[in-house]
Amino acid sequence: RHFGDVLAWAPCKMSRGLRHVALQLDYYMSSQFAGIAVAMRNGLYSKAGIQLQLLPKCTPGEEAASVSEGYAWTQGKSLWVGTMEQNTLLPAIKSGCDVRAVAAMFARSPLCLAGLPGSRLRSRAAAGGDLRVGVHVDTEDLLRRILPKADVRCLPRGQKLQSLLSGEVDAVQAYDVMETLRLTHDIGEPPESLQLEGEAFPEVALGYAQVLFAPQEALGDQSHRETLQTFLQATFQGWRQVMKDPAEAAETVVRMQGDCEHWLNEKDFVERSTRLCCEYVKGTESGGELGIIDAATWQKASTWLEGNGPLEKSFDASVWTAGSE
Repeated sequence: RHFGDVLAWAPCKMSRGLRHVALQLDYYMSSQFAGIAVAMRNGLYSKAGIQLQLLPKCTPGEEAASVSEGYAWTQGKSLWVGTMEQNTLLPAIKSGCDVRAVAAMFARSPLCLAGLPGSRLRSRAAAGGDLRVGVHVDTEDLLRRILPKADVRCLPRGQKLQSLLSGEVDAVQAYDVMETLRLTHDIGEPPESLQLEGEAFPEVALGYAQVLFAPQEALGDQSHRETLQTFLQATFQGWRQVMKDPAEAAETVVRMQGDCEHWLNEKDFVERSTRLCCEYVKGTESGGELGIIDAATWQKASTWLEGNGPLEKSFDASVWTAGSE
């Protein structure tokens, strides 16, 4: 997991007065992380005394394990932070990853089913989900629960959209801020889409997405706790700047992201995606601060996803609160 590089690098950077933060994204660098990209470009982290290191992408669903193991490997010398959807973070915590959510970039999940025009996703889902659905490994159990009659197939990220276009599957899991835009470009018209949390599935509660989390042990260390709060402040300042100028933010993302079948690495496409992401981020605002997790919303989704359990086992509400900035 590239822990050795971090272990060697962190003390060096810290000795120069910078606090090191290793960040594990749950996806490729893209418009979903425009706030982080802009904060990096504009020096918001370095001005706050933070040296941010983006870690290589990992297998979907293993972000919490990467953060937990990395923090342990570096013996707590640096702070490790990750991002995941609430619906993937909770199973990771249940499986033994001792991490806690502290903030969220998206107020709700952008997860949807996407199909080609004419695929009748809504009526087929209402009939019990007689569909061939391509998913990532970390959402397989979720889709099997929502669509118990569906033929759910795990597909590599890089083959998902092509499997839909070729007719191998009837629908794929997608984010309505990205893959649906790519499909619109590829087929010349918007795909059919069905939100996984909405009218079609009224009982489903997925909670937040792009949830920021850190090891529980780090949250008990005052120095790491303060570093985390500073990191969050810079991150959401970055998102404020994205909202102010999405076009400029898109240029930054284009320079930082690579090629992927999920998007077009072109400014106009990335700007449209970035604007959609901003709408999700705006929903986290409370008391003038972005990124706030509402405890009741978190608990409602947690109950649907994993059953009743103590809130403090998955969410530390004391780290990032309204007025933190």
